[in-house]
Amino acid sequence: MGSGFASAGLIIAAAIVFAGFGGVLYVRHKIRVFNQKMFGVKKIPLDEAFAGFREGLDDTDMSPKSVSGVTNMMLPAIMRDFPEFNYEEMKEKAKNVLVTFLRAIDERHSSVLSEGTSELRRTLADRIEKNSVNRQHEHYKDVKIHRMEIARYDKRAGRCTVRFQAAVQSYHYITDEEDESKIKKGSKDRYEQSKYEVDMIYIQDRDVVENADEKGASLTCPQCGAPIKMLGAKKCAYCDAPIIAFNIKTWEFSRCEQVE
Repeated sequence: MGSGFASAGLIIAAAIVFAGFGGVLYVRHKIRVFNQKMFGVKKIPLDEAFAGFREGLDDTDMSPKSVSGVTNMMLPAIMRDFPEFNYEEMKEKAKNVLVTFLRAIDERHSSVLSEGTSELRRTLADRIEKNSVNRQHEHYKDVKIHRMEIARYDKRAGRCTVRFQAAVQSYHYITDEEDESKIKKGSKDRYEQSKYEVDMIYIQDRDVVENADEKGASLTCPQCGAPIKMLGAKKCAYCDAPIIAFNIKTWEFSRCEQVE
């Protein structure tokens, strides 16, 4: 008797579940029919859905990274310190350094780098050596710089740094050193959008830079001892003494680094 009631209860419960499920399907069907009639909405075939997904990926591949451009804010300060600073010329040089830095990695030869400090060349050599140790070949093909802007300007202890930020597009991938057809990372067919920073430095007095403590140091006129407020100055503003001797280095590039 008890088992009969239990069986009946299970049957009723199952009927309720199926009825509920059927009700949900019925409601979904009605909503779909209503949408089709009112808005022309129809079910998207699976192959069309995947095609749309692939198009979305392609759009991402072609969308440049945003850069933190504060050129309009930083340039007046740079021009006050360096009246002869040519922004367009310096930006083109920064672009060239970045492109040749990446090409040097691709060609596995440090001499490809157009210019730069010993620090930058050491960074490049270490990158090439690391790839060699890992028995891999890192490629940068069809490199294009979408945009480059000044992102920062620092001035401390006889050293000025202008930091450029660039949105870079390239085919960036890594292959096996012995078998170039074996791709370890990246893709030959899909662009990579990345963000790089390029640092350009100006050192007016190397002794001040190398011996500066944490509090920093300031430059003074070698004749009257007055502070030199403009790092690009050719003479003292107080006694007119020439200070060209301090300018032992002009602008140089010290860093190229991917940040995103």
